[in-house]
Amino acid sequence: MNCRKASHPGVEAGIHSGCPFCLARTAPFPEVGVRIQILTGYRAGLMGAVVKPPPGLPFRNGELFLVQFDHDPPGIHNTVSLEHDLISFPSEVPTPIWAPPISLREAAELDDVIVKFCEKRFSTNSSKPQLPTFYELIRHVWRNRLPLEGTDIWPILEAHGAPRKYKKRLIELYQFGRDLLVYTIGRKPIKKKRVAPFFPEPPGHWEWDL
Repeated sequence: MNCRKASHPGVEAGIHSGCPFCLARTAPFPEVGVRIQILTGYRAGLMGAVVKPPPGLPFRNGELFLVQFDHDPPGIHNTVSLEHDLISFPSEVPTPIWAPPISLREAAELDDVIVKFCEKRFSTNSSKPQLPTFYELIRHVWRNRLPLEGTDIWPILEAHGAPRKYKKRLIELYQFGRDLLVYTIGRKPIKKKRVAPFFPEPPGHWEWDL
């Protein structure tokens, strides 16, 4: 398998904390026969086995591969791209204790925002939180109506390299910003979105009546 290297401190911190999404950002290109799970997009949670592409298929090595998903009839194959999809090897990635209590797809989207916040701090060579990117985190949670409190958000931040000395400030800032948006604009968190961490909802189930 050809491994990809981590190039960002936030991702590296996530890898050391057992973040499945950060591990997937450096996942090796899977060999034929290996079982994988999709972590992102509308197929998040689907599992299947990598199959050999037919001769002449214009696949570029290291980017695209074919998968026979478990729910599909034999012979129905789907293209997966490591450029757009994050994958894991199910037997190798346990759920970390800090995982947020939301679905796999929504956790992957949240993780992307959190990584960007942590990366911004490293890129500016400052130990202080970069508030504009933190506001984007608050906006993301509010816009997607995720039922997450500050005490749910902090462990994810810490797992990706946020300094512990900012725990109290970031929890309070998150809680104030999220609650203010709900009060002034509406769109309360949807309680039924709070599920077992990384719950792999079937395709279409994540569409909520907003």
